[in-house]
Amino acid sequence: MAWSVSVTLLTAVLIWKWRRGDPDGAVGLSIVYSLLAPTWWALSVAGLQINVRTTVACIGLVAYCFHPEAKFRRSLTAGDYSILALFGAHLVSDFVNDGFSVVVPIRAYGEWIIPYLAGRVAVQGVRDVRSLRLHVCVVAAVLAATAAIEAFGGTNVASIVAGPRPEDRTPMYQERWFFKRAEGPTTHPIWFGMLQSLLLPWTLSAAAGALGGTAPIWCLGLPLVSLAGVFFSLSRGPIAHVLLAGFASALSYVRARYRALTLAAVLLLGGALSVGGIMQGAHYLSQGWRNRQQKELFVEGEIKEINDTTHRWLIIAVYEPAMKHAGLLGFGTTLTSTFPVRVPLGDVDPKVMKWAWSIDNSYIIMQLRFGLFGLLAFLALIVSSAANGFRIAKRFPDDVRLLSATLGGAMAAMLPLFAVEWMPQDYGFVVLVSAGVVSGLTLRAAELRS
Repeated sequence: MAWSVSVTLLTAVLIWKWRRGDPDGAVGLSIVYSLLAPTWWALSVAGLQINVRTTVACIGLVAYCFHPEAKFRRSLTAGDYSILALFGAHLVSDFVNDGFSVVVPIRAYGEWIIPYLAGRVAVQGVRDVRSLRLHVCVVAAVLAATAAIEAFGGTNVASIVAGPRPEDRTPMYQERWFFKRAEGPTTHPIWFGMLQSLLLPWTLSAAAGALGGTAPIWCLGLPLVSLAGVFFSLSRGPIAHVLLAGFASALSYVRARYRALTLAAVLLLGGALSVGGIMQGAHYLSQGWRNRQQKELFVEGEIKEINDTTHRWLIIAVYEPAMKHAGLLGFGTTLTSTFPVRVPLGDVDPKVMKWAWSIDNSYIIMQLRFGLFGLLAFLALIVSSAANGFRIAKRFPDDVRLLSATLGGAMAAMLPLFAVEWMPQDYGFVVLVSAGVVSGLTLRAAELRS
């Protein structure tokens, strides 16, 4: 019922915008507001869990095809080729490993193509950015407000409206630094923080627009609101993503480039000299100085101290044999769609598996699932999106330039983050939409140059 109501309301918004002669905005608007729908609202069809976001994006893309002002660009970007390669890797891997099924192309198209194509269609120029970002700001402000309510009050607003999320081995109440870790409409505080971090480029662009007269003055404070929302997830990954994205974005501005590179060199040198201390500090930040839970495990012939931070490195040793046997096409979706994955791991100590049952590493999952081919396609998508975001930024007005540069920074910051986190739909959908937005702006930049 809740799924149907959400899809109906968002489709009504889409139709309203579509009838006003703005098919790009119709797709973008419905997607943006779908981010408020809890991710555990899903309709099960032929074994597929179809959530509100994917459904609305699909409806929007179909409606777009029938609008007289729809623009179908035949030129392809590096991001387009990468997403097509990833889609192809998904198809071939699943067909080889799981056998032929009509469900496979539907699942692959919904997982990769629909969110990417929706972003590519929704933003095709400066007008689309300036129209859509105000709505992104509204959603970002709502998410940040609910994060604050949850952190201070201990109540998840989305759960009140939608009912409690599935537990799925994740405690319903997680506390850090004496506050509840905010989950919002996602199923984990990390995913909620990442969702808000990925919206930060839009609120920054709106603030720049407010200074330049292309956005309302109330947008000036929205970046701080977004940062507060990220913080209230009380998750290290999203906070690190904000910092890394800011640094990467600075590299696209000549005046800030040398300062950013100097700072990076100092931090890398310091990090290389104190890796152990940094890992311990990260663990104490997450657990608190009174709860330094660690365990000694026998891994790869030696005793290692494992905790909630260092277990992310443990999984590399545990899954390395399976990665070597994944080959070019991997083991397919069926064997890798649940934790623990059902791929051959060899003789692993059950005590070790208690720490390594989940794979907090997108690269390992991608290689196990789709093999080396899929992993390379995935990397190409993220790298090309980051590079294009930086490359085309200078061709747009200042406010849109900031969006392009910070989207590039956000994608670049995903590269190290994916080494310690996996990519569920909760925020992975927005990663793919962002990649599509960069491709849409890239095509527009090419038109401006010609």
